[in-house]
Amino acid sequence: MSLVDRFRKLDQRNLLGLIGFILTVFSVFFAFYTFYYTKETKITFEITNQTNVLDILKPVNNLFITFQGEDIQKNNINLRSVTLKIENTGEQNILENDYDSRNIFGFKINKGEVIEAKLVGSNSEFLEQNINIQVVQPDTIKLEKVIFESNNYVLIEILVIHQKDNNPDIVPIGKIAGIDKMTVSSSSSEKRNEPFWVQTLGGSILIQISRAGFYLIAIILSITLIMSIVISIIGINEKKERRKVFNIIERTQLLSDNPNALTFLRELFYSEIANLHKMRSTEDFKKEVEAFLEFQESHDEDIDQKLKQPLHLGMSDDELLDGLQTKSGTRRRKYILNELLTNKLVIIDETQNLSFHENFYKCLEIIVNMTGFKK
Repeated sequence: MSLVDRFRKLDQRNLLGLIGFILTVFSVFFAFYTFYYTKETKITFEITNQTNVLDILKPVNNLFITFQGEDIQKNNINLRSVTLKIENTGEQNILENDYDSRNIFGFKINKGEVIEAKLVGSNSEFLEQNINIQVVQPDTIKLEKVIFESNNYVLIEILVIHQKDNNPDIVPIGKIAGIDKMTVSSSSSEKRNEPFWVQTLGGSILIQISRAGFYLIAIILSITLIMSIVISIIGINEKKERRKVFNIIERTQLLSDNPNALTFLRELFYSEIANLHKMRSTEDFKKEVEAFLEFQESHDEDIDQKLKQPLHLGMSDDELLDGLQTKSGTRRRKYILNELLTNKLVIIDETQNLSFHENFYKCLEIIVNMTGFKK
């Protein structure tokens, strides 16, 4: 069976059921995610810029540059300006109680001495007024333990003097609850230069599982959307085709004496029409009709169970989902059998032979030949 034919057999309830199932899976996944997920506390120290205040590429005779009484060139000393960005990159606000009261919060300069440190920028007016930068030791800068809200940052410019052959390092000091270790990144460009696989697989196991789950749900929803569009297009084309087919059926006037039969025929799916056309003389269909007649008379539950079994209609096992099972199972089958018998479109004579109403069968044949919907 072609893919288009299979799409024809998907009705709106099946599609809504699939969407409902996907939404249920998504809801369960989201519930587990929110239950087990904890917001991360994180603060980053990032050197955004560092430049030498004086760049002397080679010694120059009779050139004297002094700083605080020292000859920079003679003593092989360098004066460097470093811009440090301290940002709360986590999802939790850092409160005053989150800082360890036994240690200062700030950073040290290894292999250098701090000449000056000042605030040069922030996206928080509160931090600008309260961060209170203090040089408490030649190599130590202390920051006030203030509320540091998520995504807020400060920019600190530090003037450092150091030996030319020993570049200074910045080391965060202090302890914040929820953060095992504070580290310093040299620049944002290093992050951009990370390998693709590092960026793709970055994050904890929980983040990886969550990412995979969201991608899977997105793929399923995309496939469902594409299927719904295809089904809608097929439905529109089929409506046009059915209108054309039944206009021809009406012009033949084969069922002019039985308008109920024509109405019933309009309600059938193409797959049901194709099966009715094929099962004209099948023994399985005869048994189905007999079981239905017996059920009408006795309402025997055992007979009712027979009607709930798959209707073979002489087909192979992989075709059992077609035919009279298309829209709905037991009730749909009982409705079709009842209409066939009530309108005398199927007759069992005194010799127990089953036959179709001749003109009704001709209509079935016309529809099957015009649509090409054959089993």
